[in-house]
Order: sequence, then C-alpha cells, then structure tokens
Amino acid sequence: MSIRSQLEKFDKKKSPARISLNYENAINYDIYSVYIKHPLTGEQYLFKSYHNGLIQVNKWNTESERFDIADEINPAELTEDSFSGTFFYKAHQAEFNSLKDLVWWREWCYKRRAEWENFNHSRAKYRYRMKQHKIERRMLVLDALIDLYLDKDEQTPVPFINLMNKVYSSLWIYHDQSERMKKEVRMSLSAFESTADVIRNDNFNYTPTGKSLLTQEKYLDDEKKYKELKTIQVRMFWAAVASFVAALGSACAAFMALPK
Repeated sequence: MSIRSQLEKFDKKKSPARISLNYENAINYDIYSVYIKHPLTGEQYLFKSYHNGLIQVNKWNTESERFDIADEINPAELTEDSFSGTFFYKAHQAEFNSLKDLVWWREWCYKRRAEWENFNHSRAKYRYRMKQHKIERRMLVLDALIDLYLDKDEQTPVPFINLMNKVYSSLWIYHDQSERMKKEVRMSLSAFESTADVIRNDNFNYTPTGKSLLTQEKYLDDEKKYKELKTIQVRMFWAAVASFVAALGSACAAFMALPK
C-alpha cells in the first residue's frame, strides 16, 4: 500500500476543525480524522493536509494538552503503522489503527453496510412519523424517570432529553408533533410534582423522590389486583356460559324424551 496515495485521500477528505455528531450533519460526512505517531521519536501529531510532498500537522503540546504546534513531516520517515484515526461516513464511524485497516474492500463493505443501515433508519423514521404517539399511562413517565435515575452512577438529576428518549425513543425529535409530545411529558411531570413524587431542578432536569417508589409500588399492586379481578370475572363469565350450555343441553334432552 502506498502511504502517499493514502495521504492524498486524507487530504481530499480531511475532517473539519469541529466534527458534529448531530445526525443531520453527520449523515453527509465522508471524512478522515487522522493521527500520526512518529516511529522513531514517538511524537504525536494531528493530520492537517498534504501537499508538496510533505504532511502539514499539528504536534501535541504537553503544556497546553492540545495539538497546537504547527509542523511538517516527511512521509518517508513513516510506516503504515504510524497512522490511526477514525473514518466518518454517513453518520457511522470506523476506527483504524494502521493503514493496513484501510484496504479498499474493507472500506467498500463498510460503506455499503452504513448505507443499508441508513436506509433502514430512514424507513423507521418515516414509519415513526406516520404514527400518532400518545402516553396511555401517566405512570410510564414516572417509571422511565425512576429507571434513568437509578441507572446513573451519580445522584444527579435526569436530563429532560433523556426522559423523552426513554418514553418515545430517540426518533421523537423527527416527529411532526414533537412539540406536543414534549408538552405531554412535561404535563405528566408537573402532575407528579404536585404529588411530591418528582422534583423539578429546572426546566431541563428532574429528580424522583423516595415517595415515587411508594407510588410506583401502589400502582403495581392496584394493577395486579385489577388483573386478578378481571381474570376472576372472565372465569365467572365462562363458568356461566358453561352452566347455560349444560342447562340448555339438559332441557333439550328432556324435550326429546317427551312422548311424541
């Protein structure tokens, strides 16, 4: 593999100073973020460009802890294993630790897989937007808040955006009624605030209280009792149907036994 040909490709598809991972921006990416480690000195560099046979780089500054020292490298000093980084392609990322990882057939397979996954994502997003999403049970919001809070390593509030993703999935932001969906979750949280199950730290962060566990437990108990009562009612109904059928069968048998 030619190092210089790869450098020409990196130069054509070099990454911007700031890489946005927002889907609407990342879906357009076909870029490389490339790091270089000198095989002799061990110096670390960030690739900027390649022209006139030299690599323009920023060297790692141990004082500022940033790549901010402009420098040049002769490609002849490097090997295939001097390169590492990330290939960003249509909202997907592939790490590489050597130029050997960037053989054409691997990149081709990676691109086709990314395009197929994006196609499926677009279809899922379209189907999601076609549906009207409504919270059928208010407890769904409280359950989601409790789960997110307990899963956190720190005892910090739960961001509202995380709660929206938990309740509606991350596709909610693409829905035509996303504002209505946000209002519905906020109203549910406001209702639980009034019963002291939830504390609103600000407009974007919420914390469940200890009382929320009691509310959740009571709801589960009531739901269990309701299901048990419904099961008993269904059994009684079918028992009544069976009794009616048995009585009807006995009446028919008695009628048939009457002398003609």
